[in-house]
Amino acid sequence: MKMIRDDRRNPKFGKNLWATPPSIFDPLNSVYHFGLDAAANRDNHQCPTFFNEEGLIKLRPKKDQENPTDFTYVPGGALGNYPWAKASRGKAVWLNPPWSGPLLRKFIDRAIIESVKVTVVCLLPATTEVRWFQRLSAYAYTTFIFIKGRVVYLDPVSKQRLATPQYGSLIAILGPRVPLWESLTPLDSYMWSPFSTQ
Repeated sequence: MKMIRDDRRNPKFGKNLWATPPSIFDPLNSVYHFGLDAAANRDNHQCPTFFNEEGLIKLRPKKDQENPTDFTYVPGGALGNYPWAKASRGKAVWLNPPWSGPLLRKFIDRAIIESVKVTVVCLLPATTEVRWFQRLSAYAYTTFIFIKGRVVYLDPVSKQRLATPQYGSLIAILGPRVPLWESLTPLDSYMWSPFSTQ
């Protein structure tokens, strides 16, 4: 993915590239210790290993500052054939997918498939009337965390506060591992699982 300039007039600069604020990611990462960001680029990734549009990127610290080769590249994006569990080395996967309709549905479908082998934690729009939400609600291993208020997303380049979407946000945790509620109290939110027995 090409570098996106900090320019609101740039048509490529849209909500699909908004970065996750630390107030959302950090409490979840402290519980799950994510090994992969499944939808990112060089500007907005949350993990050193991430999928961009073209492939899997594994960043590593430079040993030689004059050597520009500071990453490993594997062709094929997040919706390709490369297993997320393999990419994350068995650790949980973070997913803040593009929020545009067709892409969002594709990422949801892929996350459900991948969650059989690895926990997938998604940041999604809280639009409960749409089909992808109904599909997630019907999946036995989904827990929802509805975030109170509106999340302020970040400019992927400058990391400054950028915008809030026109609707709320939620966290969907896919997989059998659900954290203790006390672990996520930094998130001003409430939890709901459609198949909870509690």
